[in-house]
Amino acid sequence: MIVYLSGPIVIFYDEIRGIDQEKLLKYWYSEISKQAQTSEAPKLALTPQGGIFNKLTEWIKTNRSSNKTRIQLAQQVSKYIEQRNFNAAITEFEKIAEAEPDNLAIAARLAELYLPANKRLEASYNFGKIAERCLELGLIPQAMLMYQRVHRLNPKDITSSLKLANICSEQGCKEIALQQCERIVENASQINDNEGVLKALELAVSLSPNDANNQRRLATIYLTKKQKPQALKCLLAAAETLYAQNEYKQTAEVYEEILTVKPFHQLAFTMLGYIYLQLGDNEKAIEMLVPSCQSEPTNVDLLRALAHAYLKANELENAYKTFSSLFRLDKNFASEFLELGRRFLYDGNLDYVGLIVDECLQILVSEQKSQQVASLLESCLSQNSHHLPTIKRLVDFYILINDEVNLKRLLQSLATEARSQGLLEDAKTALKQLTSLEPTNRSYLIQLQDLDRYQL
Repeated sequence: MIVYLSGPIVIFYDEIRGIDQEKLLKYWYSEISKQAQTSEAPKLALTPQGGIFNKLTEWIKTNRSSNKTRIQLAQQVSKYIEQRNFNAAITEFEKIAEAEPDNLAIAARLAELYLPANKRLEASYNFGKIAERCLELGLIPQAMLMYQRVHRLNPKDITSSLKLANICSEQGCKEIALQQCERIVENASQINDNEGVLKALELAVSLSPNDANNQRRLATIYLTKKQKPQALKCLLAAAETLYAQNEYKQTAEVYEEILTVKPFHQLAFTMLGYIYLQLGDNEKAIEMLVPSCQSEPTNVDLLRALAHAYLKANELENAYKTFSSLFRLDKNFASEFLELGRRFLYDGNLDYVGLIVDECLQILVSEQKSQQVASLLESCLSQNSHHLPTIKRLVDFYILINDEVNLKRLLQSLATEARSQGLLEDAKTALKQLTSLEPTNRSYLIQLQDLDRYQL
């Protein structure tokens, strides 16, 4: 019989029934390639007299003999299985597996035989070896299947479970990989395998970086290993995620934890200030924002947050100092500053209202918000019509905005109130202004003459 192989090689061989022909062909290629590399002949004929023919004959005899042995062993294994003598069946089948170590089907059958013999660890070990071999051969689905068998048989085999999780991740099976990571964390924790927990959580975080719970758990493991930078990175990521989800209480817990790891972490102080402000815990907000503002005295966002914290805590004088610092840095906060004035008005502290108006009057007028200023100052006057500084500020204000009608009214009030308080010069100044506004009104001149005589 003649078989033509690729290339100019012709092989004559006898009957090979009962022989694994695929193995035989591989053997032929190997031997022929060796001789073809040294032969000068364009063709190589394998005749009964050739050296390769003798090798093939010997190989066939050996394999025919081993094939018969394998058949006999298989028959014996079947007999033992029927008798439910699984240990004996395993012993015989192991001989077959030893003869063909690369045969994955035989290896899988042997692993299965361990199960009815109640040898779960042996079965798990063999499935693991098959999985590794599948990986070497690029048989990824088969490897995953084998690792799943290992995990079910021996959940505490963390190494194999991690391999399965990583394969799932590499194959794009994100949800399955995350589920596997969670199982690994649970099983590894039960046997105090912190390294296994660490690797599982690291993989889980890489797959789902916005999972704040896993970030926090991973940080805890890093801290037990004294890896503070890694722990801080995880905690900051967790805090950022929770804050974006408006989970302010949990966010505050994470930032407080960050401060236990790094006591002077500026971002933690700042964010805690904002968060406590949103949660309505003004005292804690102030406690966190004060050091932040001291570290960054020109940070308008921090100053504004602190000012509002003081305002909500009814610490109005501290709010004034903070708003004043803020306003010097950024004139865009004039309206908010004026709102603080209303709080002082409500408390009856008209002097602070005046101070605030003095600072932001020009900006508010330029922004065409004169009515807000007028409303605030007139409210002060309604509360205390004898408050001379308020009357003077209203006079200056109406001069600034050219409101002659209201200016006359306030000048008259100023003249009357100043005279009653014995401030004659202020009264005379007011009357002189009224005279310049209404030259024909002789009553103002008469009042001035009375004041002059009174001073004499």
